[in-house]
Amino acid sequence: QKQEVHIVLEWLNDIYPFNNPQIRMTNILQSNTNDTEIKEFALKGLRPRIRNGQLQSYPSFPEFMNIATTEIFEQRQNKQENISKSIIEQTITFASKCLSGNTIIWSKQEQKNEDIKMEEKDENEQFPICVERFKQ
Repeated sequence: QKQEVHIVLEWLNDIYPFNNPQIRMTNILQSNTNDTEIKEFALKGLRPRIRNGQLQSYPSFPEFMNIATTEIFEQRQNKQENISKSIIEQTITFASKCLSGNTIIWSKQEQKNEDIKMEEKDENEQFPICVERFKQ
């Protein structure tokens, strides 16, 4: 099941644009897991990507809030239990980013984590470039 969830998240995040509120809410719901791999992948789906040289836009605030409240209330009614604090926090954080548009709002810890990931990405991307140049 872990592999299936990972594949579905990857597929959803790759196929649908970042401004799709249903997919972002799916990522929020899936981030509420003890499985660190799935959690990390779900949280990755909450960060905008660059496509065609442009930063993808966040979902509109009203659309995201409509989806979020529907999902949260349905989940609570179906399970007859309280929604986790983590889901509420992720929803509020993501909603604030939707409200601000493409202005990225990160906490200091998020920025530190993003800087580290960008450094890792730069290091990892250099190798395939070298391989391609070598083939030519």
